[in-house]
Amino acid sequence: MNLDALVTIQSFLDLPTLLSSMRTCWTLHNSGVRYLLDFDVPLRCDADVASFGLFLRRDRKTRLYLLRKFTLQYPPSSSCCTTVVKDVLLDVLRNTERLEKLRINCLASELGSDQRITSTIARLPRLQ
Repeated sequence: MNLDALVTIQSFLDLPTLLSSMRTCWTLHNSGVRYLLDFDVPLRCDADVASFGLFLRRDRKTRLYLLRKFTLQYPPSSSCCTTVVKDVLLDVLRNTERLEKLRINCLASELGSDQRITSTIARLPRLQ
């Protein structure tokens, strides 16, 4: 099968299958990023947030442009207000143009009291 057909097929895949296809070669990995970022990005711990920050830095401009949905979903017993979380969240919020959905499901009182975060969220034009 030719590569163009495989890239087209990626647009129809569910998340686990898309991830599997992206692990086969760099070409499919790079082409799959645009479809990967159509899915919600759930971050459940500081390691997820740090890893996502590194993922964004590899092709920052393109990946932030493609990002549509972003979720911080920490367990109720943990805090999501570490410096790493705030830095990545602010980076995403300040630099994404097409973010449509933002969910913050954690102990967010510290995040809500951070004026930088609340004012940046208020300026997002496409956010639902």
